[in-house]
Amino acid sequence: YDLFAAVDHVGSSPSVGHYTASCRRADGWWRFDDSRTEFLGGSGDEATAHRVLGEDNYMLLFQRRDAPPEIEMVREQSHKQPEHWPHVLSDGCTEWSFVDRSQSQSQRS
Repeated sequence: YDLFAAVDHVGSSPSVGHYTASCRRADGWWRFDDSRTEFLGGSGDEATAHRVLGEDNYMLLFQRRDAPPEIEMVREQSHKQPEHWPHVLSDGCTEWSFVDRSQSQSQRS
C-alpha cells in the first residue's frame, strides 16, 4: 500500500474545527485548504513526508499497489455478487484469514 492522501483536522472535536487535505499528485504533494493550495514537495522527499504526516492527521488514505489502473477493471462488490468480495471463504474453508495456513504449517514441520 502507498499513501496517497492525508486528511488533517485542527479543533477541539471532530465536529468543531477545520479540515484540510494533502494529496499526492504526479508532480508531488499538495495541501488543499478551502480555496488555497500549497505545493509541499516531491514524492519520496523526507522533508515533504514531515509536512504531510503529523499530529493533526485525522485520516490516512492508502492505495493498494496492485490495484487495477482503470476503474472499469474493479469488480463491483455487492450482496448480489459475493464472489467479488475479497474476504469470501473458499469452498471447504470454515474460517477466513490472510494467512495461507498450508504454507505456514509446512514451514513449521
